[in-house]
Amino acid sequence: MAKGRFLQITGAMTYTNNQPPNFEDKFFDVRQIIGAFNMHYETNYSPSWLNCLDESMSSWLNQHCPGFMYVPRKPHPSGNEYHSIADGDQGKPIMWRVKLQEGKDRPKKIVTMDSGFCVTVGMLALHDAGVFGQ
Repeated sequence: MAKGRFLQITGAMTYTNNQPPNFEDKFFDVRQIIGAFNMHYETNYSPSWLNCLDESMSSWLNQHCPGFMYVPRKPHPSGNEYHSIADGDQGKPIMWRVKLQEGKDRPKKIVTMDSGFCVTVGMLALHDAGVFGQ
């Protein structure tokens, strides 16, 4: 495949069809696909009585990738960390819930306000804009 064709194809690939938020969210592109993965298993899979909580690493060598973490106890300690739940019965290693650990790159907007602003509609509107009340 020619390099130009490859760049055209990868330039058209996307993980989401949502509009980007009006604040910096370095994980915006993957939130919808992780949510769809979790929703698929929530509606189509019934886990057994035995489940295993675990941390998984998605290895990256680039320290500038969003959510880059270094977890020394892991065999591949550099990259993105995920917390997951896997089914542990009958040798079925089916991961059925995943949560990306955002680390230093999670959205960082917190606003302290008095009780006059603490109405449900206002709080939800702020939350949708990435501002979290305290």
